[in-house]
Amino acid sequence: MPSGRSSVPRRSTAGTGTPTADHDGGYCAPGQAVLTSEYRRGEYVDRDEEAYMQRQYTVQVSSVQEMVYRTLRDKIVSMELKPGTVISTQEIADSMSVSRTPVREAFIRLQREDLLDVTPQRSTVVSRINMSRVHQERFIREALETEAVQKFVEAATPELLARMRSNIAKQYAAIAERRYIDYLELDNAFHQAAFTETREELARSIVQQMNGHYDRIRLISAWEGQIVSTAMREHEQYLDYIERRDAARAEALLRTHLQALCAQEEILLTNWSEYFSEASIDALKRERA
Repeated sequence: MPSGRSSVPRRSTAGTGTPTADHDGGYCAPGQAVLTSEYRRGEYVDRDEEAYMQRQYTVQVSSVQEMVYRTLRDKIVSMELKPGTVISTQEIADSMSVSRTPVREAFIRLQREDLLDVTPQRSTVVSRINMSRVHQERFIREALETEAVQKFVEAATPELLARMRSNIAKQYAAIAERRYIDYLELDNAFHQAAFTETREELARSIVQQMNGHYDRIRLISAWEGQIVSTAMREHEQYLDYIERRDAARAEALLRTHLQALCAQEEILLTNWSEYFSEASIDALKRERA
């Protein structure tokens, strides 16, 4: 069919080998079709090619949506977007040079994780840290990570232990240089080793996804020097137990380690009250009364 020819073609009986006349008396070649009966400038698109193009488009859209979501989530967890910050769809879209659609999708996902408080037609606010949510996220992490200890003890190699000790050294350096985000990333990598080395990828994914409030309070704890120093000493002791193949002591220490942060919540809520929810502050006041 000559290029540039305009017509309103009809669907072919693709795959039958029988040409089908279009409205101008032209023909769709066997195996070709248009996807709709709408005006398409007489262009007949191979179904396989169209399907490939659609898949590519879907991947691109999905990639943009994931990029926006990940970027926003990282900014919230790293406290670049502080609790209580008001944000808008248009503002975020402009800053990332994307349309509002992927931003709205990201807002929905972040709202489900309680990282955004969305009031339709009014405002979207970065959620304040909720201690009830912190306790729940910590519970999930403790349940999964302690369950992996026995397998981790069996899987740990001298090379792995050396890498983890190097990780601890980098944690000390990050804290000394006040690179708190780097510290949090190193700490995450340290703890995720129990899942990656035992191939418990689903558990790792769940913990990584369900940690927005817990990670933020962990970051704040890094600002409190004494709390984080204790945590890193526990990391060293934990590795000693892993190296000795002492799963029972490693698991017990890990439980203590993960629960310690919640035991320090009064210090954190008092010193950084502007970042916590009213419900968390009220609960602390009731405990003090």
